[in-house]
Amino acid sequence: MYKNQVILEGFLGKKPEIRFLPSGDKVANVTLATKEFWRDKQGKPVEATEWHSLVFYAERADLAELYDKGDNIHIEGKIQTRRYTNTEGQQKTVREIIVMRSHRIDRMHDEHEGVGEPPADADHADDAPPQGTASASDYNMPEL
Repeated sequence: MYKNQVILEGFLGKKPEIRFLPSGDKVANVTLATKEFWRDKQGKPVEATEWHSLVFYAERADLAELYDKGDNIHIEGKIQTRRYTNTEGQQKTVREIIVMRSHRIDRMHDEHEGVGEPPADADHADDAPPQGTASASDYNMPEL
């Protein structure tokens, strides 16, 4: 079986940019930084940052609009390669992550409370959503 699936957790490099396609569909574009840490042969700590271009379409763009620079988010999506000709006539190739699911992982109750998150006074004895009405991402929790 062939699968195109990406799972990333990182920090947003800027507030998502919102635009509209000719069809009227909303699109949000933003970059996500992920970091990797290891030790070199001498035992010295090394870190590398990788930047990923994220694209949110339609209802997912509505959610992305609530994100801000520096937010720590979890995304699930797929890789898309797109080719285009820029204004100078040069062929360009970009690889983007088309986001299928996302949620903020560094905040539970903030100014966006109520948008995909349980209310502040919710009884957390049973955080599982009722069967058939919500997913784990609706409660700001990673799906298992």
